[in-house]
Amino acid sequence: MSILARDDLDGQRILLVEDEWIVASQIAAAFRNSGARVVGMVPTVTNALNFINGSERLDAAVLDLNLRGEMAYPVAEALDREGIPYILATAFDQNQIAAQYRNVPRCNKPFSGHQVAEFLARVLKASNKSENARSSTRSGAPKNLLLSSLPPSAWQLISNELEPVQLSERTRLETCRSRIHDCYFFEDGVVSHTMRAPDGSSMEVAITGFEGMTGVPVLQSSNQAISDATLLTDASAYKIRADALAALLEEDPILGSTLRRYAQEFSSQLTLSLLAVGRFRIEARLARWLLMVSDRLGSQIVPFSQESIGLSLGVRRASITGAIREFRHRELIDSYRGGVKICDRKGLVAASQGCYRPLSKP
Repeated sequence: MSILARDDLDGQRILLVEDEWIVASQIAAAFRNSGARVVGMVPTVTNALNFINGSERLDAAVLDLNLRGEMAYPVAEALDREGIPYILATAFDQNQIAAQYRNVPRCNKPFSGHQVAEFLARVLKASNKSENARSSTRSGAPKNLLLSSLPPSAWQLISNELEPVQLSERTRLETCRSRIHDCYFFEDGVVSHTMRAPDGSSMEVAITGFEGMTGVPVLQSSNQAISDATLLTDASAYKIRADALAALLEEDPILGSTLRRYAQEFSSQLTLSLLAVGRFRIEARLARWLLMVSDRLGSQIVPFSQESIGLSLGVRRASITGAIREFRHRELIDSYRGGVKICDRKGLVAASQGCYRPLSKP
């Protein structure tokens, strides 16, 4: 069980609807190990409905669809009606599930109890992020630095066109030299902008997080992407159609000037990235990358493997391993399987040799 899963499940009150006692017991044990409380283990539709309609508070549920020969759709309907998040734990494939429930998150049998717990943790985390994004839109308090810097009139204008969305890791948002259909303003997460060489190799040239947006060419009267844009993490964002944003830029000069200043910042990051490749050693480039990702995650933990970092920087993993070993020796960072922890931020800034710039407000 990962640390992140334990954090997302700790204290959660879970209902298990499963007719195979051994399977239910394995799932329950995994949830208890994660700090969750299993408030019920029921094997039939009737038992489940009685539990949902009772006084016990529920935070989430795991639902097997075939309960002793009876389909559990009435239970799913009750969970939807009560607003209780749930996942399907079933051997059915998508075509065997009723159409209205095919988009419910599904964990396919056979599975281990820990796999079910990890899966539900991810679903709950995504659900919470989506609700936070919707609440932020309703309250007029975006976390995105660009949007939060807008005066009330400009925010009111653009907020009418924004749609809060939850995006998954590795989602491709833009493809180089292809049309930009949507722009995204991020509340959290990290986006990697990469450019490809004729031989097919690629290199990261910019990083975007809660300070910015994708679709920068739209701010400069173009609808063609200049790089690939891919999420390195899950993210909450506001989506707006590119053509709608272009029209708003013409309608409101203040909105246009604010967002175009960000376009200048983005261009500066592109230039500095290319300069770093040509003039700085891998140690300085790695220090810059770790600091930039840390800024955008708001954490000293940078949860990426050495292989992933090497792909972002366009260098061999061995080069990253050597640089990380050097930083560990200097006690600038600590490393673990799948990530890095920044221990001495000032020292890491010095190690970047001037090619790192902290986030600036719009």
